[in-house]
Amino acid sequence: MFGYVVGVIGLGVNDFWNLDDKELLAIIEEYETNNEQRLKFDLEQNRLSSFYSVAVHNGKIKNPKKLYKFEWEKSDFKLTPELFDKYVSIIGIPKGIEVIV
Repeated sequence: MFGYVVGVIGLGVNDFWNLDDKELLAIIEEYETNNEQRLKFDLEQNRLSSFYSVAVHNGKIKNPKKLYKFEWEKSDFKLTPELFDKYVSIIGIPKGIEVIV
C-alpha cells in the first residue's frame, strides 16, 4: 500500500506515515473515483469525436449515444476492475506502475 500511495497517488512519505487508517482509505477512494471519472470523460470524448467522423457520412445517427452506449449509461451499471481494464485498453492508456502490496 505504501508504494501505491506514495508512488502512484504522489503523497509524500512523511504525510503517508502521519495518516490514520480512515484518512488513508479516504485518499485512496477519492483517487480511484477521480480516475474513474477521468476515464469516463476520455471515453465520452472519444465517442463524440467518433460521432462527428461518422455523422458526416451517415445522416441516420443524430446523437452520439446512438452510436454506442457505455455500461454506466445503463441503469444497473457497476464498474468492475475487468471493465476498467477493458476501457483502459480501448483508449490506449498505459497501465503505469504495477502495485505490489
